[in-house]
Amino acid sequence: MGGVATDLGEKIEEMFDLPLLGLMVGAWKDLRELADSADPDKHPPDESTTVSLFDHDLEASFAPHLDIAVSGRPALRVDFEIVAALELHGIELRVQGGAIRSVRLGSCQAAAKVKCAGAVIFERSSRKLAVPGEIVLPQAIPIGPPSAARA
Repeated sequence: MGGVATDLGEKIEEMFDLPLLGLMVGAWKDLRELADSADPDKHPPDESTTVSLFDHDLEASFAPHLDIAVSGRPALRVDFEIVAALELHGIELRVQGGAIRSVRLGSCQAAAKVKCAGAVIFERSSRKLAVPGEIVLPQAIPIGPPSAARA
């Protein structure tokens, strides 16, 4: 039974591996100020600029599931709903060569809720946390041209 529990534990861990940083940075790509910082007519490719963003809240929802099959019986599907929320303060993005290269946060506060069959099975909130240093993105995220950005 230990093997089944280990396999189930690994699948649950994979299910909660959420790409929050990628979602946040992707949401910022449409901002006009950010698009302007990526304009090659204003900023040569070797120039690094910093764009400060307003404090804001982000929320993401996911609907993963587990299919559990035991001894050749039909699989049982267990559906989950995950909601993650972040309050971000003091956000700065470093832009170079038309792409976001890194993120610096002053502070953040997070909350998460997991439901199964409509019942809350897990809920947590963090205290407001200072975030030291800079998060260098493993892959730069290209920014669209200024004409495609929102004001």
